[in-house]
Amino acid sequence: MAQNSYRVVITAQSPLSFSQRKPGGIFQESLTYVPGSTLRGATADTLLNGAMQDHLSHLKFLPNCDFCQCFLGQEAAVFTNAYPVAPKSTAETPFVLPATAVSCKHQQGFSQADGHGVFDTLIDRLCWETLEPTGLLYGPDCPHCHERVESYSTVFTRDQAGRYQRQEVSQRLLTRVAINRRRAVAEEGLLYSPWVIEEVTRDEQSDSETDFTPTTFVGALYGAEQAVASAVESLTTVGGGSSRGLNHVQIKVVPITVEDYQAVKQRVAHFNRLIDTVWPLYQALGGQDKPKAGHYFTLDLQAQTILKTPYGEPTMVVDEAILEQATGGQLKSADINLVRSYTSYGYVTGWNSAWKLPKQAEVCAQTGSVFLFQAPNGLNDEQLKALAALQQRGIGLRTGEGFGQVRICDEFHLVRRDGQDPDLTNTLTSGLAPR
Repeated sequence: MAQNSYRVVITAQSPLSFSQRKPGGIFQESLTYVPGSTLRGATADTLLNGAMQDHLSHLKFLPNCDFCQCFLGQEAAVFTNAYPVAPKSTAETPFVLPATAVSCKHQQGFSQADGHGVFDTLIDRLCWETLEPTGLLYGPDCPHCHERVESYSTVFTRDQAGRYQRQEVSQRLLTRVAINRRRAVAEEGLLYSPWVIEEVTRDEQSDSETDFTPTTFVGALYGAEQAVASAVESLTTVGGGSSRGLNHVQIKVVPITVEDYQAVKQRVAHFNRLIDTVWPLYQALGGQDKPKAGHYFTLDLQAQTILKTPYGEPTMVVDEAILEQATGGQLKSADINLVRSYTSYGYVTGWNSAWKLPKQAEVCAQTGSVFLFQAPNGLNDEQLKALAALQQRGIGLRTGEGFGQVRICDEFHLVRRDGQDPDLTNTLTSGLAPR
């Protein structure tokens, strides 16, 4: 059977709530996106129920069945996280800003949303920190008001005209009464309040304050058969709480063509070309070193990533050995160097519906983490193909649940501060801060 890739469009039909951990009090927080693990679990339940109706409960003896191919095979399907998009957005795919992106501390946001703009600092930091000795610290400021900038994280889309737009959802607090499990009636004195994602989103492009459209999320399904895609499209609820009026959705699955290595090759070339362009600007500041020869490339995490060292220890850094293993040995650890890493750690948990037990808590690298690598001898086509395949397969553990999704050399790294400030001299001098 042929395996294809699909674009998954999820439209909310009711409030949505996807909690990652049990609440410690009366408030239950929700994620702002549809987790890939939730969509994967709902699909598995649909396929298993269909198998039971066909009297095929002995799935372990049928290695070619849809369920085994999708969830148990070596090339299991990958369900990515579905991030919010504006219903009328012309962009097809939402992305997560890299950890190196910054925005004005007092007026955050893209210029199209009345903010002072967002720009990336990775290439400038690389050139600045390569100056040995630097004598100064890299400290850019806002190109509009010249105030401080700070890290800025959000989901965004890029339209055909190259404009960036922040994608977010609205949440509200519901109050529910607990049910006595023995008597199946309301339990006196017990209330809980889940935060839920609004089922409608106000259209920011409309002048009317009452113009609302259904909240929409977009994700991807990689390496799945048509039967699995049909099972995903047949889902009407995802996650728990459907009996309480939560998590009712409508899903549309559309076949797509995955990005080939030529697109990755082009992004890597643009990334290195900008390094060559920026370096002479910093060379005037002195120093005895310069960016090394070869190709630089980045791994930008689009989801939380569970990483283990070769010794089984948890880590939050994608190093040379982990990347070599993830690419099937195409990128040898001796042929690449980890130059910079911008990452932080978090924890992921979950609930295993099949076992009726909580999943083991894992340390993870947070969404948006950036890892900058350098290949002294450059990247050949086979290595670029391995990196392109990594964008669909993911890196680390539990990639089938949406963890470990990466993007190679995201275009946002090309957005520099001087792209918003025509005075190049001011750009260089305003970024100086004494050590």
